[in-house]
Amino acid sequence: MKLFKKIWEMFKPKKKPEPPTINAIYRPSNWVVLKLEDDETVFYKVLGVFRHSDWRVNSGIESVEEDQEHYYFYGMSGSLYICKKTLYGVDASFFPLNHLLQVDKVKVMPKSTKFLELCTTEK
Repeated sequence: MKLFKKIWEMFKPKKKPEPPTINAIYRPSNWVVLKLEDDETVFYKVLGVFRHSDWRVNSGIESVEEDQEHYYFYGMSGSLYICKKTLYGVDASFFPLNHLLQVDKVKVMPKSTKFLELCTTEK
């Protein structure tokens, strides 16, 4: 009987994972992905710029999906950033980005980055 239970556990259908809970949805007019790194952790975050110079940085990229026109960045806090692919990039003189880039361990990922492979991970 124990052998049957072990075999059943191996072959029984697995539950589909629950879709992420979305707490807030953001659609930036321009955006970049930041890589923040310390000795133990690498964080990838979306910096979204909105009309009228408003901006937000998400909590960390947990997962990414895409369609033909957009990337969908799911944040660790439950946020969803819907980013139009053609709007990647922020002027380097943009005040918050300018200050962030003065820190050695922060960099802007290039547009050629394979965003589907990004998530916040520990080294």
